[in-house]
Amino acid sequence: MKRFLPIIMVLFVAFAFGCTETPDKTFSGDGITFQYPGTWENLSAGELEASIPTLAYGSANVITYLGNDTEEFAVVELRATSEGYVRSPSEWLERMESSLEASQIVSKDESLSVGGKNAALIQWKEGNQFITAVHIKMDESTGYHLYYSSPQSDLTTLQKIIQSFKIS
Repeated sequence: MKRFLPIIMVLFVAFAFGCTETPDKTFSGDGITFQYPGTWENLSAGELEASIPTLAYGSANVITYLGNDTEEFAVVELRATSEGYVRSPSEWLERMESSLEASQIVSKDESLSVGGKNAALIQWKEGNQFITAVHIKMDESTGYHLYYSSPQSDLTTLQKIIQSFKIS
C-alpha cells in the first residue's frame, strides 16, 4: 500500500510559503515624487551628467539616476534660458522621430499624461537595449525628461512609475 501522507505533506508545506516581493521604494525631491522597484539602487549620475551636451538655449540637470543590472531610469530637469523655450510634447516627438531611423522606432504616444501634465513618449531599439524617453512640458521655461532603458520592450515598469509620478 502506498503512503500518501508524505506526498500530501510535501504539497501542503510547498504551498505554505510564498515568495516575498521587494516592496517599491519612493523617490521624493526637487519637486517630484514617484515610486520605483524596490530592487533598484541609486546609480552614479556623474557619467550621465557628463553625457548631457552644453545647450545654448537651456540646461538639463539629472535629478535622479536609478536601476539594476538590466534596467536604468533617469529623471532630467529642463530649464530654458531667456532666449529659449521648452518644446511642446508633439513638437519634441516630431524632432525625436526625425532623428531616428524609422526601423528603430518601436512605439510612440503623443497623448500621455504624467503628473497631470501633457507628455509624449517614444521608444526605440539601440543595439540590445530598448530606450524609452518621455518629455513633459511644465511651461515655456521648464520641463522634465524621463529615460528608461531595458533589454525588453515591455513598458510595465515605466508605466507603473508614470502612474505614481507627481509634480509639485
